[in-house]
Amino acid sequence: MTGTSYNGNAKPYLMDRLHRLHPELHARVVAGELTAHAAAVEAGWRPKTVSMRVDDPRKLSEAIRRHVKPEDVAELARILAADAA
Repeated sequence: MTGTSYNGNAKPYLMDRLHRLHPELHARVVAGELTAHAAAVEAGWRPKTVSMRVDDPRKLSEAIRRHVKPEDVAELARILAADAA
């Protein structure tokens, strides 16, 4: 795949970059163990993102606790409390 004109978010670009820089992650994508996006997250090229329902505060808080480090949850709580004051 080397020599493609793809860049950014295109899967062929990610696969080429994984092949060159992280062959172990490339192999896991080819084997179907990971998506190209998940491999890019593991490689540190993309941030981890999640989708959350925002119409139910309890479910939103549960999702945040599941996906966010405790210290970041605490910081978020401080920010929200300051914004509400």
